[in-house]
Amino acid sequence: TALTESDRTHVPYRDSRLTRMLQDALGGNAKTALIVNISAAVEDAAETLSTLRFGSRAKKVRNKPKVNEQKSVAQLTALLSKAEAAIDMQSSYIAALELRQHQGQQEANASDETAAVILELRAKVSSLTETLDDERAEARAREREASELGRAVGAKTREVDSLAATLDS
Repeated sequence: TALTESDRTHVPYRDSRLTRMLQDALGGNAKTALIVNISAAVEDAAETLSTLRFGSRAKKVRNKPKVNEQKSVAQLTALLSKAEAAIDMQSSYIAALELRQHQGQQEANASDETAAVILELRAKVSSLTETLDDERAEARAREREASELGRAVGAKTREVDSLAATLDS
């Protein structure tokens, strides 16, 4: 039932082999099909009922699968520029609000609202800064990876040229 409730973030998986095997499929980033077998025999009625209940609960599970994709250096650079622009805009807005708050400290209600907005915007700037740092790190990693691939291609090209020269002589 934990998988079918939208407000639950933690799913307490039972200690059963079936549940452990299906853990990624039932709660993860996957589309899942489940076939349950039942028996018409009277002596299997309890197990059939248990299987049908499990199937019914599993049918209610709603996953939101997403395509796992890696962004290119160009895409990361575009995201980085967008995040930097958003941070600059938020920072200038914060500066304007702080100036407004400083000038109008006599109006307590207005300054309280302004202070709340400033705190909210600072939190947004902090979040955007963290996102920006993550994207910068990922962009640096992609650049290093591209550089390493370039060196590897260069080394292989030299090796092929050397072998071609050896074959020619």
